[in-house]
Amino acid sequence: NKIIILLVLMLGVGAMAYMSAKNNPKDEEKEQVAPVVNSGIPTSGQYCFVRIQQATESAPYSSEEHVVLDFNGAQVSGTKKGTQVGPDMSNGFEGKLSGTTIEDEIELTYSYTVEGSNGKELEVYTFAEKNLVKKRWVLEDKKINGENILVPDYVGEPTLYTYTPETCGN
Repeated sequence: NKIIILLVLMLGVGAMAYMSAKNNPKDEEKEQVAPVVNSGIPTSGQYCFVRIQQATESAPYSSEEHVVLDFNGAQVSGTKKGTQVGPDMSNGFEGKLSGTTIEDEIELTYSYTVEGSNGKELEVYTFAEKNLVKKRWVLEDKKINGENILVPDYVGEPTLYTYTPETCGN
């Protein structure tokens, strides 16, 4: 029921935004942006992000991640790939993202391959301005629908990782 209500609400907001833009000739001069709900999460279009973390003494791992998200109403799909390098390892990773927007968050299942091993992880994102922000809690191994998946424990405040926009097609 919540999903149906959310979809109806999003369609209504999108229709109002479309009618408002259609009736305002000045909008033709403005940059085209996807319709958004109050949370700032897009409801259509493709968006691309990058996150680069340099290694430090206290965090000796560097990483580079590229995320592509395709929004279609409340449904979200995409990809995430990158590399991570540290004192005891160096590898690449890539996988598919799929899920939905729920209020001001995006819950995505990340099905990935790292060094030939497959895994799944539930990831939670939100938007802050034009940035994508990953909310990360301690992960627990669970079995859902007969499959192993890492899920957040949601205990305490999450660590936030910011991904900045980049041009799609890189």
